[in-house]
Amino acid sequence: MNAFPAADDDAYLDAPIEELKAHMSIARASNDRAKLSELVDALEALNPTDRCATSPLLDGYWETVYASPEPCWARGRPVLHVIESWCPQNLGPGAPGVLANPRGELWSDVAKGRGAYVQRARLRWGTIELRATYQWLGGETWDVEFVSRARLLFGLPLWRAPLLAPLPSDLDHGVRPTYVDGELCILRAPACTAGQTTLRSERVYLLRRRRNRLWQDGSFKGLSDRPLVGFDLDP
Repeated sequence: MNAFPAADDDAYLDAPIEELKAHMSIARASNDRAKLSELVDALEALNPTDRCATSPLLDGYWETVYASPEPCWARGRPVLHVIESWCPQNLGPGAPGVLANPRGELWSDVAKGRGAYVQRARLRWGTIELRATYQWLGGETWDVEFVSRARLLFGLPLWRAPLLAPLPSDLDHGVRPTYVDGELCILRAPACTAGQTTLRSERVYLLRRRRNRLWQDGSFKGLSDRPLVGFDLDP
């Protein structure tokens, strides 16, 4: 028996969010990527969060549940996304933003007025890290500027190099958060083109939350709360 509604009816649009998430779990367990893609589109239509691109729900750590197409630089490994919005003043430890660490210092590589967006993929030997900054452009759109690429071992950089133009087409330029709630997030990166040639099609990420800065148990360690040695790579 088919566990999903037919693709050509409106059942998904009428389904409660939790029911859609249950369908997603089934599709993921069966590795049905085509069905996952349909369900992601349906979930976007039910986005419960106003002004999704500036919501404090975005701040924190997210693991990739589904990505299409998958980024080549991650070498087939799931990507961990870390988001920290910019805060205009130091509001003390635990407040959202890159100025909110106990010492009130800016996270390195982040210019004033821009948030931090980091992607990490854990390989067999170490972790690849891409650092970027972002600024809200209105609507759902972020202006994303990649800053550096690094190889980390036990959270410490073996090397770090700036990312200079022209940037690889595989990177996620112009990210749009189109859905976020307490559990899931959807990010879209537009297709990368050169003239009439498509270098990479639009990329869609379905993310599951690992940890959010708004949690009040004091356990969150973000980009601006760096420990004395290394980084909190696997919260």
